Amino acid sequence: MKIYFVRHGESEGNAGHLVQNKKTPLSEKGRKQAEALAERLANTPIDVIYASMYERARETADIINKVLKKEIIYTEFLGEKKQPTEIEGKIWNDPTTASFLKARDEHQDDAAWHYSDEDNFFDFTGRVMKFFDVLEKETRENVLVVTHGGPIATLLYRMAFGKPELTEPFYRFMDFLFMSNTGVTLCERRDNGQYKLISWNDRSHFAE
Repeated sequence: MKIYFVRHGESEGNAGHLVQNKKTPLSEKGRKQAEALAERLANTPIDVIYASMYERARETADIINKVLKKEIIYTEFLGEKKQPTEIEGKIWNDPTTASFLKARDEHQDDAAWHYSDEDNFFDFTGRVMKFFDVLEKETRENVLVVTHGGPIATLLYRMAFGKPELTEPFYRFMDFLFMSNTGVTLCERRDNGQYKLISWNDRSHFAE
């Protein structure tokens, strides 16, 4: 089975360096990125599309599917890590945001700790692992997954190392990986059940 992971197009939050929420839409640039990717995928065999229910990922999947015309399965398992409501819409270096990040780092290994209503590491990775279980049962040969940087990194970590259980190695792994908007990462599940990374963050659909 081939799995094509796609990070959503540029969102208005990405463009403004803002803390995002579920309703953050694509920017005009993001819509054009999704259109360019759709043209590229036109001749790629895809059997089914899984997508995050967040607006920016949903928009990206819908634009791609105007060309592919495949079944889209929207799932909350592919949503990005939720941040505290009180910092949504703020820039990342806002004092309120900085206060949260400091407290989060001090408590990152405490599965019971929350600043307010956000996902902590354990909430987030546990949710994304439910989608990995979906992939494990998937029998179709070519799967497109439209989601966010965090879920992609989590799923790749699981394929390479097993379920993420420790925060430090996971965050180092995530910081090492750079994912562009509408970058395509291709993985393959072999007959023995092992996963292989075939290509990472492919942006060949852009001329720049």
